[in-house]
Amino acid sequence: MIFSIATPFIKRPVLTTVCTIVILLLGTICMALLPLDKLPEIAPKRVTVTASYVGADAKTAVDNVTTVLEREINGVENARWIDSNTTNTGNASINIAFPVEIDGNTAQVLVQNRVSQAQSSLPSIVNQTGITVNEQSPSVTLVYAFSPKKTPTVNIYTIPHFCLTTSIAISGMTFGALKGLVV
Repeated sequence: MIFSIATPFIKRPVLTTVCTIVILLLGTICMALLPLDKLPEIAPKRVTVTASYVGADAKTAVDNVTTVLEREINGVENARWIDSNTTNTGNASINIAFPVEIDGNTAQVLVQNRVSQAQSSLPSIVNQTGITVNEQSPSVTLVYAFSPKKTPTVNIYTIPHFCLTTSIAISGMTFGALKGLVV
């Protein structure tokens, strides 16, 4: 007769249930004890350049801001790829990805130097409103969802805005956004 590991579990469903619960409890306990800071980083570093051309449409912003910045940033040392987005309100965002081995602050300085070289070619209104260069995490770290069970007694826009402004004050957090506000 051939011994099978599955046979005792098939014959005794209570044993199967107890073993499953024990495995789940041990997994939950061990998950809390994992040293996450010791795990290797696998997502590439990302530096984001944002600029705003007030009063411009998307085509004007692309021609006068995004293209100028991309042309100057292209070829920055150790950059893997660049992607950009320009909205119809004149806001431009350029993301530059760097390999995991590069220090994020070093990558930010490399991009900042290139942006400084491009500032003389940008419209004066863009330089006045400012160009920001930030190191960002390429993934969403935390998401909050709010849903009132009954008619809210406060303005529904106040709570997410308060949470956003409070969370940005946390040390190490550089960016926060409100998404999907449904009334």
